Amino acid sequence: MSDAIGGITLIDKTRAQRFGLQIPLRYRTDSEGGWHEGTTSNISRSGMLFHGEDWAAPRTRIELTLLLPRRVGVERAAEVICRGMVTRSERRGIEEGGHLMAIQISHYRLVRSKNGRRLEDNDHR
Repeated sequence: MSDAIGGITLIDKTRAQRFGLQIPLRYRTDSEGGWHEGTTSNISRSGMLFHGEDWAAPRTRIELTLLLPRRVGVERAAEVICRGMVTRSERRGIEEGGHLMAIQISHYRLVRSKNGRRLEDNDHR
């Protein structure tokens, strides 16, 4: 629905389509050097929900990397390197899959791996 001057009203803003994908990932906050392991729960163009081994508080800046599965006909796998901010987090136990965190993605880049493996740590920053 548009307003009188052709702008979009709040009613028209819809949530980005989410894709339920379980992909292993690595993440770290800006204040950390080491990586933590996690798994995506769902992904959209603007954010991601994932379970991780280490908890991060809301408003924490975060970097994530995930290796997309290689597709048939594609020579090399792609690694997605994301930066964003934690918007929601819940402390959970290992038996629940680890801590639950939602992030808003501020930017990302897609990098083709030469050997189908993750890039080295110093290539990310």
